Order: sequence, then structure tokens, then C-alpha cells
Amino acid sequence: SSEMEKADDIIDYKAVGKRIKTVRRNKGLSQKALATVMDISATNLSHIERGATKASLPTLVKSQIHSECLWMS
Repeated sequence: SSEMEKADDIIDYKAVGKRIKTVRRNKGLSQKALATVMDISATNLSHIERGATKASLPTLVKSQIHSECLWMS
């Protein structure tokens, strides 16, 4: 749909993934630990961090809640 295309133009999923990875590492969290609290697999988190998978809004919210401002700043 055209709305999804617009969202894809606005959201830089690679940048979001890079931010998640950087802050996760700075907080000393493993992919497995963060993925567990986000209720996703470590493989899925790896894909999100590389920008290979588009994170859903609920997944991004969980990353935010469980890692104290992980990607928003």
C-alpha cells in the first residue's frame, strides 16, 4: 500500500538497528538477553540490528521499555 511505502521512506531501519546494537552493547547486554525480554529470537534481533528485517512497532516499543531508552534519544 502507499501508506507502507511512505513509512518505509521515513524510517531508516538500518539506522534503527545500528542504534539498538550500539546501545545494547554499551549496556553490556547480549543479543539473547535483549531478545528474551523483547519476546523475539536472537536471530530475529540480529536481523533487526543489521537492518535485514523491519522491526514492528510492538517490537520497537518492547526494546524501548526493556532497555531504558535503548533507541530513542
